[in-house]
Amino acid sequence: MSERAKHQVNLSMNPRIERDREMIVNARAEGKGALAKVFVRLSGPGWLQSAITLGGGSLSSSMYLGMLGGFAFLAFLIIHVYLTTTGHTVGSHIKAMITGWESIENQHH
Repeated sequence: MSERAKHQVNLSMNPRIERDREMIVNARAEGKGALAKVFVRLSGPGWLQSAITLGGGSLSSSMYLGMLGGFAFLAFLIIHVYLTTTGHTVGSHIKAMITGWESIENQHH
C-alpha cells in the first residue's frame, strides 16, 4: 500500500473529516458558488477569534477607527453637498460640473 493510500485510510476513519470531504466534493460538482458556501460554512468562527487575539484591544480599536472613518466620510459628504448648493441657484455648481461650463456675471464693486 502506498504512502498516500495509508494517509487516506487514516483520514477516512474520522467520520467528520469524511463528511466534510463529501460536502466539498458535492459542492465542487455544483459549481464555484456552492463551493464557496461550503468553505465559508466549514471555516467556522476561527477568523473572528483570530481578529480578537491579534493583540490587546485590536477588535475595539478597529471598531473605533471604523466609526471615526465613517463620521469623517459623512462630514465630507455633507460639506460637499452643501458647497454644491451655494451658487447663484441651487443647481448652478452641479450644472457647471456636468457641462464643464459656468457663466459668471461681472460684478462691479
